[in-house]
Amino acid sequence: MSILRRGVCLALTVILTACGWDPLADDELVVVTRNAATTWYEDRDGVPAGPEHDLVMAFAAWAGVEVRWEVRDSVAEVLEALKDRDSAIAAAGLSVTEARRRIYSFGPVYGETEPTVVCRRGGRRPTSIADLEGLSLALTSASAHVEILARRAPDLAYEVVPEATELLLQ
Repeated sequence: MSILRRGVCLALTVILTACGWDPLADDELVVVTRNAATTWYEDRDGVPAGPEHDLVMAFAAWAGVEVRWEVRDSVAEVLEALKDRDSAIAAAGLSVTEARRRIYSFGPVYGETEPTVVCRRGGRRPTSIADLEGLSLALTSASAHVEILARRAPDLAYEVVPEATELLLQ
């Protein structure tokens, strides 16, 4: 097991224990996720895969527990499942924000993503937040980008929609 995986396993143990999960009493770890290439997905053979899937499975093997995956359609649904205690942890590519830190405990950051604006072909290609002015923007309701834009560009107009990110791209 790599040093990264060992570190994640140790951190998950500390966090889950602090949140009330007892690996000696619970032989099952309930994990909420969403179907996305960066987190959890079924490969072409229908077998679960993905970076967060692999980390959780390594942790479960190390802790000697089974994993029950609860797949949700959006970040909002993942966060709701956590808040309602329907799962012990989320493995869903969640961004750490100040608002989320007030509600949830986060494990160690093992990777970072860069916010990306996806535009229609042939349209204007923004390179800064200022370039977004005048464009028709849509953000998913539970997206960390809503919090980021509210802080960095409070006057920027955008629509908040409930759909999952993948649905916006269709």
